[in-house]
Amino acid sequence: MENTVSKKLFTQLIMLMIILPILLVQPLYAQTYTVSETLDISYDGTVHVKVEVVIAEPGIFTVNVTLHEAPEGLLVYDENGIPLNYEILGNKMSIFIVNNTKAYVEYLTRALTKKEGPIWTVSLTFNDGPVNILFPKGTSILDIVGVPKAIKEVEGKKLLITFEPGEISVDYALPLLTTTPSPTPTTTPSPTSSPSPIAAPTTIPIPYEYLLWALIIGIIIIIAAAILKFRR
Repeated sequence: MENTVSKKLFTQLIMLMIILPILLVQPLYAQTYTVSETLDISYDGTVHVKVEVVIAEPGIFTVNVTLHEAPEGLLVYDENGIPLNYEILGNKMSIFIVNNTKAYVEYLTRALTKKEGPIWTVSLTFNDGPVNILFPKGTSILDIVGVPKAIKEVEGKKLLITFEPGEISVDYALPLLTTTPSPTPTTTPSPTSSPSPIAAPTTIPIPYEYLLWALIIGIIIIIAAAILKFRR
């Protein structure tokens, strides 16, 4: 009887030792998460890449995300803006998750776009999840390679195209940015100094009374002179 009990206990112990590592390791591999990527293209061809990872069940595991070429200003953080640890091997990034619900990867790159004449092309391969490409306002789409899920205008008439994962290429043309010429400053002509008028010679009027007295005095002098002449 004792041997039978001992055998059962031994068997249960063995089963527990087998199942326990599986239960402990399961969160490392059984976690499910979804990945989506958004590319915001500027007028000069620079692309702002933002990858969002949504984790269904928080736990301790690793998330793998594809990186595009020549990333600049790389940021990796969780839903609270706290930086996350990561490793990069080639074009793959491994993000270490510890009970997080979301993870974000952001960076800039100039390797996804090229220009030939007035035609721009954005091309990439992303198999981790759907890709949202946000084009500048007024963009004209000329050709699409890939499987678009939706096309709509957002954020002040910017064009947003959502693609299924895979190879994507879009030819597009940007609107002509017309600049309003600044008005030419007009110089106000300074007033021309007009020559000062030459003052005409002014005549000083002689009072009428003075003329009368001068005439009387002249007559008196003439009479006096005549009298003196006759007396001689």
